[in-house]
Amino acid sequence: LTEYATLLARHAKGGDAGRYEASGRDETRAAFAGSTAFEPVEQITLRHEVPMTAGEFMGMVFTASYVRAALTPEQQASLRADLAALLERHGLADTEPFPVPYRIELWIARRRGR
Repeated sequence: LTEYATLLARHAKGGDAGRYEASGRDETRAAFAGSTAFEPVEQITLRHEVPMTAGEFMGMVFTASYVRAALTPEQQASLRADLAALLERHGLADTEPFPVPYRIELWIARRRGR
């Protein structure tokens, strides 16, 4: 997962890849804490895994706006080659699914007085 994040950061410079991971959580918490419009925020983290083959994972990566819309065709080709090499290094073939971890962060903010 770390190698994948590093790969994305290198290819999607200036995009939002990893931005939330780095600072968005603290920014969101601070925005709610500084507001008088909401009761104290509740945060719930959910985790699950989705089995994907290497091809399915590659397809998923290229649905992200910071890849599909922000990168030129040449940059996308470079990312595709590097991602294929990363998957191969880890023995992840297109025929056998592997677990792709997901983390969902749910923020519940109730307006005061409602």
